[in-house]
Amino acid sequence: LLGRSADSDISFLEGLGKLWSHGVSLDWDSYYQGEFRHKVSLPGYSFDKIAYPVDVDAYSLLMSMSSNGVSSREELHNWFYRPTWRLSEVQSVGVPEDLTTLLFMDDHGVGRGLSSCFGSKGIEVVEVVFGDGFSKEAPNKYIINPDNQ
Repeated sequence: LLGRSADSDISFLEGLGKLWSHGVSLDWDSYYQGEFRHKVSLPGYSFDKIAYPVDVDAYSLLMSMSSNGVSSREELHNWFYRPTWRLSEVQSVGVPEDLTTLLFMDDHGVGRGLSSCFGSKGIEVVEVVFGDGFSKEAPNKYIINPDNQ
């Protein structure tokens, strides 16, 4: 891979990955030709002085775990989980006649808009406004100071 740019290496490896994901059998011995790797047995515990060689036949292990054997690879889009929403019809809910809403007002007018919207639907609204102390300004309007207990 010497003399090639990083972009061409990435493109080449992405192409190999796409071929592999579509079930093409790749000749990895040719790909890694000229590279020499050595397996090293490592102990199960880092301070253990005993080496535990692992002799596992991965293919037979997978075949015994799978009832119908190992089949072709799944499509790439099935490898990952992606949450999705299902559309459904909006269900109208009736408003109880004796509903009262406690609404903490803001300085931007959102609370005032909600209060008039609820009021037009026949919902009783109790407004709470930030102020210097605690007082009842109207039958359904209170002034409070959250810093003053």
